[in-house]
Amino acid sequence: MTRAERERLLAELHARRLAPADAVVRTLLGGKTGSVLAVGDAGGPVVKVWDDLLGAERCAATLRMAGHRASAIVPRVIAVLPDPPAVVMERVEGKMWAQSLNAGEAGSIERARRVGEALALLHRATTNTPVIPDHLERFRAYHLKKAALRLGAGGRSPEIRRVAAAVITACAAQRRCLAHGDLTLLNVIVAPDRIAFVDFDMAWYGDPAFDLGMLAGSLIGGHLVAATA
Repeated sequence: MTRAERERLLAELHARRLAPADAVVRTLLGGKTGSVLAVGDAGGPVVKVWDDLLGAERCAATLRMAGHRASAIVPRVIAVLPDPPAVVMERVEGKMWAQSLNAGEAGSIERARRVGEALALLHRATTNTPVIPDHLERFRAYHLKKAALRLGAGGRSPEIRRVAAAVITACAAQRRCLAHGDLTLLNVIVAPDRIAFVDFDMAWYGDPAFDLGMLAGSLIGGHLVAATA
Protein backbone atom coordinates (compact mmCIF):
# COMPACT_ATOMS: atom_id res chain seq x y z
CA MET A 1 0.00 0.00 0.00
CA THR A 2 1.47 3.34 -1.02
CA ARG A 3 1.87 6.34 1.26
CA ALA A 4 -0.73 8.26 -0.76
CA GLU A 5 -3.23 5.40 -0.33
CA ARG A 6 -2.63 5.32 3.42
CA GLU A 7 -3.22 9.07 3.60
CA ARG A 8 -6.49 8.75 1.65
CA LEU A 9 -7.55 5.87 3.86
CA LEU A 10 -6.88 7.78 7.07
CA ALA A 11 -8.65 10.88 5.71
CA GLU A 12 -11.73 8.79 4.88
CA LEU A 13 -11.73 7.13 8.30
CA HIS A 14 -11.42 10.51 9.98
CA ALA A 15 -14.25 11.96 7.88
CA ARG A 16 -16.48 9.08 9.03
CA ARG A 17 -15.37 9.60 12.65
CA LEU A 18 -13.80 6.16 12.77
CA ALA A 19 -10.27 7.36 13.62
CA PRO A 20 -8.47 10.54 14.66
CA ALA A 21 -6.66 12.45 11.93
CA ASP A 22 -3.26 11.60 13.41
CA ALA A 23 -3.90 7.93 14.07
CA VAL A 24 -1.00 5.55 13.47
CA VAL A 25 -1.66 2.94 10.78
CA ARG A 26 0.40 -0.24 11.01
CA THR A 27 0.40 -3.42 8.95
CA LEU A 28 -0.77 -6.56 10.74
CA LEU A 29 -0.65 -8.99 7.83
CA GLY A 30 -0.04 -9.01 4.12
CA GLY A 31 -2.14 -11.68 2.43
CA LYS A 32 -2.96 -12.95 -1.04
CA THR A 33 -5.91 -10.61 -1.43
CA GLY A 34 -4.61 -7.52 0.36
CA SER A 35 -3.09 -5.99 3.47
CA VAL A 36 -4.66 -5.99 6.93
CA LEU A 37 -4.05 -2.78 8.87
CA ALA A 38 -4.59 -1.76 12.49
CA VAL A 39 -5.65 1.86 12.89
CA GLY A 40 -4.88 3.73 16.09
CA ASP A 41 -4.57 2.28 19.57
CA ALA A 42 -6.46 -0.64 21.13
CA GLY A 43 -10.13 -0.29 20.31
CA GLY A 44 -9.45 1.24 16.92
CA PRO A 45 -10.67 -0.53 13.78
CA VAL A 46 -8.95 -3.05 11.56
CA VAL A 47 -8.98 -2.41 7.82
CA LYS A 48 -8.67 -5.05 5.08
CA VAL A 49 -7.50 -3.34 1.87
CA TRP A 50 -8.46 -4.81 -1.51
CA ASP A 51 -7.34 -4.26 -5.09
CA ASP A 52 -10.91 -3.57 -6.20
CA LEU A 53 -14.23 -2.51 -4.71
CA LEU A 54 -15.99 -5.71 -5.79
CA GLY A 55 -13.60 -7.77 -3.66
CA ALA A 56 -14.22 -5.51 -0.67
CA GLU A 57 -17.98 -5.74 -1.10
CA ARG A 58 -17.86 -9.54 -1.36
CA CYS A 59 -15.73 -9.74 1.78
CA ALA A 60 -18.20 -7.55 3.67
CA ALA A 61 -21.15 -9.60 2.42
CA THR A 62 -19.59 -12.84 3.68
CA LEU A 63 -18.79 -11.38 7.09
CA ARG A 64 -22.32 -9.99 7.45
CA MET A 65 -23.81 -13.32 6.44
CA ALA A 66 -21.68 -15.14 9.01
CA GLY A 67 -22.27 -12.56 11.72
CA HIS A 68 -26.03 -12.22 11.22
CA ARG A 69 -26.77 -14.92 13.79
CA ALA A 70 -23.27 -15.53 15.16
CA SER A 71 -22.00 -12.03 15.83
CA ALA A 72 -19.71 -12.97 18.72
CA ILE A 73 -17.43 -15.14 16.58
CA VAL A 74 -17.04 -12.88 13.52
CA PRO A 75 -15.62 -9.33 13.38
CA ARG A 76 -18.39 -6.77 12.91
CA VAL A 77 -18.32 -4.87 9.61
CA ILE A 78 -18.29 -1.13 10.25
CA ALA A 79 -18.03 0.24 6.72
CA VAL A 80 -16.93 -0.45 3.14
CA LEU A 81 -14.70 2.26 1.66
CA PRO A 82 -14.43 2.97 -2.09
CA ASP A 83 -10.97 4.58 -2.30
CA PRO A 84 -8.84 2.74 -1.51
CA PRO A 85 -11.24 -0.23 -1.62
CA ALA A 86 -11.38 -1.57 1.93
CA VAL A 87 -13.52 -3.19 4.61
CA VAL A 88 -13.45 -1.56 8.04
CA MET A 89 -14.05 -4.02 10.88
CA GLU A 90 -13.99 -4.11 14.64
CA ARG A 91 -10.67 -5.13 16.14
CA VAL A 92 -10.80 -8.43 18.02
CA GLU A 93 -8.38 -8.12 20.91
CA GLY A 94 -6.64 -11.43 21.44
CA LYS A 95 -3.99 -13.77 20.07
CA MET A 96 -3.87 -16.00 17.04
CA TRP A 97 -4.38 -19.56 18.23
CA ALA A 98 -0.99 -20.39 16.70
CA GLN A 99 0.68 -17.82 18.96
CA SER A 100 -1.08 -19.20 22.04
CA LEU A 101 -0.02 -22.77 21.24
CA ASN A 102 3.56 -21.85 20.40
CA ALA A 103 3.86 -19.94 23.67
CA GLY A 104 2.87 -23.09 25.57
CA GLU A 105 0.05 -21.34 27.41
CA ALA A 106 -1.93 -23.39 29.89
CA GLY A 107 -5.47 -24.52 29.10
CA SER A 108 -4.90 -25.79 25.56
CA ILE A 109 -7.58 -28.50 25.81
CA GLU A 110 -10.19 -26.06 27.13
CA ARG A 111 -9.24 -23.57 24.42
CA ALA A 112 -9.66 -26.25 21.74
CA ARG A 113 -13.12 -27.05 23.13
CA ARG A 114 -14.10 -23.37 22.86
CA VAL A 115 -12.83 -23.21 19.27
CA GLY A 116 -14.89 -26.30 18.40
CA GLU A 117 -18.02 -24.84 19.96
CA ALA A 118 -17.51 -21.55 18.10
CA LEU A 119 -17.08 -23.38 14.79
CA ALA A 120 -20.24 -25.39 15.42
CA LEU A 121 -22.08 -22.13 16.07
CA LEU A 122 -20.83 -20.66 12.78
CA HIS A 123 -22.02 -23.70 10.86
CA ARG A 124 -25.41 -23.89 12.63
CA ALA A 125 -26.06 -20.18 12.19
CA THR A 126 -25.57 -20.34 8.42
CA THR A 127 -27.34 -23.65 7.75
CA ASN A 128 -29.98 -23.48 5.00
CA THR A 129 -29.35 -19.81 4.22
CA PRO A 130 -32.10 -18.82 1.75
CA VAL A 131 -29.94 -16.63 -0.54
CA ILE A 132 -26.35 -17.67 -1.28
CA PRO A 133 -24.10 -14.97 -2.77
CA ASP A 134 -22.66 -15.94 -6.17
CA HIS A 135 -19.04 -15.54 -5.09
CA LEU A 136 -19.45 -18.34 -2.54
CA GLU A 137 -20.33 -20.69 -5.38
CA ARG A 138 -17.21 -19.60 -7.26
CA PHE A 139 -14.99 -20.53 -4.32
CA ARG A 140 -16.86 -23.80 -3.95
CA ALA A 141 -15.64 -24.81 -7.41
CA TYR A 142 -12.13 -23.61 -6.55
CA HIS A 143 -11.86 -25.70 -3.38
CA LEU A 144 -13.18 -28.87 -4.99
CA LYS A 145 -10.81 -28.49 -7.94
CA LYS A 146 -7.86 -27.91 -5.59
CA ALA A 147 -8.76 -30.99 -3.56
CA ALA A 148 -8.91 -33.09 -6.72
CA LEU A 149 -5.49 -31.83 -7.83
CA ARG A 150 -4.01 -32.74 -4.47
CA LEU A 151 -5.55 -36.19 -4.74
CA GLY A 152 -3.85 -36.61 -8.12
CA ALA A 153 -0.40 -35.95 -6.68
CA GLY A 154 1.93 -38.95 -6.51
CA GLY A 155 3.26 -40.76 -3.45
CA ARG A 156 -0.03 -41.99 -2.01
CA SER A 157 -1.18 -45.57 -1.70
CA PRO A 158 -4.17 -46.75 -3.78
CA GLU A 159 -6.21 -47.21 -0.60
CA ILE A 160 -5.59 -43.63 0.56
CA ARG A 161 -6.46 -42.34 -2.91
CA ARG A 162 -9.68 -44.39 -2.93
CA VAL A 163 -10.79 -43.06 0.46
CA ALA A 164 -9.80 -39.48 -0.42
CA ALA A 165 -11.75 -39.66 -3.69
CA ALA A 166 -14.85 -40.81 -1.79
CA VAL A 167 -14.46 -37.94 0.68
CA ILE A 168 -14.20 -35.37 -2.14
CA THR A 169 -17.27 -36.83 -3.85
CA ALA A 170 -19.27 -36.62 -0.61
CA CYS A 171 -18.02 -33.08 0.02
CA ALA A 172 -19.05 -31.96 -3.48
CA ALA A 173 -22.61 -33.10 -2.83
CA GLN A 174 -23.02 -30.93 0.27
CA ARG A 175 -24.55 -27.44 0.40
CA ARG A 176 -25.24 -27.21 4.11
CA CYS A 177 -23.65 -24.08 5.55
CA LEU A 178 -20.96 -21.45 5.25
CA ALA A 179 -17.49 -23.01 5.35
CA HIS A 180 -14.61 -20.70 6.24
CA GLY A 181 -12.41 -22.21 3.56
CA ASP A 182 -9.04 -21.30 5.08
CA LEU A 183 -9.41 -22.28 8.71
CA THR A 184 -5.84 -22.52 9.97
CA LEU A 185 -4.43 -21.68 13.40
CA LEU A 186 -3.57 -18.22 12.06
CA ASN A 187 -7.22 -17.38 11.39
CA VAL A 188 -8.55 -18.20 14.85
CA ILE A 189 -8.35 -15.39 17.41
CA VAL A 190 -8.41 -16.47 21.05
CA ALA A 191 -9.47 -13.96 23.70
CA PRO A 192 -10.49 -14.47 27.34
CA ASP A 193 -14.14 -13.74 26.58
CA ARG A 194 -14.55 -14.94 22.98
CA ILE A 195 -13.29 -16.97 20.05
CA ALA A 196 -13.38 -15.23 16.69
CA PHE A 197 -12.67 -16.39 13.14
CA VAL A 198 -11.06 -13.95 10.71
CA ASP A 199 -10.07 -13.82 7.02
CA PHE A 200 -13.15 -15.24 5.28
CA ASP A 201 -11.72 -14.42 1.84
CA MET A 202 -11.86 -18.07 0.71
CA ALA A 203 -15.26 -18.90 2.24
CA TRP A 204 -17.77 -21.04 0.36
CA TYR A 205 -21.16 -22.62 0.94
CA GLY A 206 -20.83 -26.37 1.32
CA ASP A 207 -19.66 -29.06 3.72
CA PRO A 208 -18.81 -28.13 7.35
CA ALA A 209 -16.41 -31.10 7.47
CA PHE A 210 -14.11 -29.14 5.15
CA ASP A 211 -13.35 -26.68 7.98
CA LEU A 212 -12.80 -29.48 10.48
CA GLY A 213 -10.35 -31.21 8.19
CA MET A 214 -8.38 -28.06 7.43
CA LEU A 215 -8.21 -27.02 11.08
CA ALA A 216 -7.13 -30.50 12.15
CA GLY A 217 -4.46 -30.53 9.44
CA SER A 218 -3.19 -27.14 10.58
CA LEU A 219 -3.13 -28.26 14.20
CA ILE A 220 -1.31 -31.53 13.45
CA GLY A 221 1.03 -30.31 10.74
CA GLY A 222 1.67 -26.84 12.04
CA HIS A 223 1.94 -27.42 15.77
CA LEU A 224 1.92 -31.02 17.02
CA VAL A 225 4.56 -32.24 14.57
CA ALA A 226 6.81 -29.27 15.36
CA ALA A 227 6.27 -29.69 19.09
CA THR A 228 7.14 -33.40 18.88
CA ALA A 229 10.28 -32.64 16.87
